[in-house]
Amino acid sequence: MFFIENEDNFKLLQSAIKWLSEDKKFHICIHDLSGVLHGSTVLSLPAKDMMHSVGYCDLAKTSPRGMRYCLKCKSLSIRKALKLRRLFVGQCYMGLTEIIKPVFLHDKPICIIYIGNFFLQEKKEQMLARIAKNSSKTGVKRDKLINMLEASQMISGTALNEYAELAEILSDIILNSLNDTIRLKNKSLSASPVYTNSGHWVIEAMENYVNTYYNREIRLSQLANLYFFNPQYLCRLFKNKTGTNFSSYVNRVRIDHARRLLSATGDDITNISMQVGFNNITYFNRLFKKLVGTTPGEYRRVNG
Repeated sequence: MFFIENEDNFKLLQSAIKWLSEDKKFHICIHDLSGVLHGSTVLSLPAKDMMHSVGYCDLAKTSPRGMRYCLKCKSLSIRKALKLRRLFVGQCYMGLTEIIKPVFLHDKPICIIYIGNFFLQEKKEQMLARIAKNSSKTGVKRDKLINMLEASQMISGTALNEYAELAEILSDIILNSLNDTIRLKNKSLSASPVYTNSGHWVIEAMENYVNTYYNREIRLSQLANLYFFNPQYLCRLFKNKTGTNFSSYVNRVRIDHARRLLSATGDDITNISMQVGFNNITYFNRLFKKLVGTTPGEYRRVNG
């Protein structure tokens, strides 16, 4: 795996995604498989554009089982894309339709482009049946999912080609940028990777997931599966780069959010502990005091 630095300061890919999807209900995200999105200014993206972080998808992840199903579904779509090596139309386990486009550079997988958050008008009844079936399995409220469909884009099957064209445009932007960089720097694909930061790109990707889904059940093994890393190796790499293990990092992020809620809101401490991802109030209180030095109640009295 590799990524290539581009000296141009213009965030071309981010601007393209914004221009293509602004004021639209569909969502574009690009799953990095090589580090190019983290290592190039031209191709760098904010976290929201590198994961399925959009209303309906986020709601489907609110239960532990829902989170597992969503990450498993994404993992399967990545593997199918790499096997087919071409664009295809997929459907998540909760019924949303997606255009999925793998991007290869000289036979190396670079990233997967997803254009989704829409459902097919012709298959609305099938989608509602799928929601009813899988919401009961995951514990996510069916009515909430159905209401959230208002924030998704309904299209006809004949319109899929238009979205496929958007995926091809984004693929061209990525490949043209990488090829330009290779030509400018006169580097072959066999050259050593060029890293511009002190951390490994996958650590940044993991941190993005934690900062987005800190209040959900998220495991290192799930992320290792998404990025094709051995879990044991990724565990060691994460600790080497961050100075802490993955579960401790998640807990620190949760406690940081709890501190902000304790200072800015009057919410009950038990509710705050649940909002940031703790199901056990005793454990939350003990961990909070260990990391902050005071109990949540004492912290609120001083900082509220």
